[in-house]
Amino acid sequence: MQNRIGGMVKKIAAAKQDLENLDRPGGMLLLGNLLLVFLALLQNWNYATIAWAYWCESVVIGLFLFFKYLLVAAHSRTGSKKIAYLLAFFFAIHWGIFHFAEVFVVSNLPFGINGLFAIPPTIPFVVALLILFLLQAYLFFTKGYLQVMDESEDAKLARELKNSFAGPYLRIAPIHFSLLLMVLVIASLSLSPALAANPSYAPFALAALMLFKTIGSLLIYVKNECL
Repeated sequence: MQNRIGGMVKKIAAAKQDLENLDRPGGMLLLGNLLLVFLALLQNWNYATIAWAYWCESVVIGLFLFFKYLLVAAHSRTGSKKIAYLLAFFFAIHWGIFHFAEVFVVSNLPFGINGLFAIPPTIPFVVALLILFLLQAYLFFTKGYLQVMDESEDAKLARELKNSFAGPYLRIAPIHFSLLLMVLVIASLSLSPALAANPSYAPFALAALMLFKTIGSLLIYVKNECL
């Protein structure tokens, strides 16, 4: 028991040290996500707004990763170009299937959960999506693009082949775990009269889920997982 507690304390201390060593892109990632939480609470955004914004952010991450793989292909030797291009398009196919399957499954769930992917209010959704898009674009140009340009041809392809499947999905895990938790919250609101009678519960539950996503994304960023 003491060894388990000691291990947890060490992990917490390591995470704290990682957060203290945040660089500028990491700081922007934190501030942008916290700004989104603040706006969601201030303007009482609904779950559909954040669900669609997070889903689109995940798609955008895939789009920038696809561009990154194309960069790797463009800077690979002639013999490796075919492999690099196949990697890029294979990634685009399985990434697209995953995201559209998620919307299809959630949209057909009972208990009002299908409302998670209802049409959101236009202005809040556009604001949320713009913030998240600019964050991911900044990360791509300050991390992904420069990483590809600075590495040798062999190192680029070897790293992308190693991380082409698990790495990108690990990066978006906090987004989709938060969407899963939103499904559970909406189901609890639909099934519990006590919770449904307390409308103040929903915005703070949403903010808590957004903070969970923020912390998860930040911890994965500081571990340099597939940026």
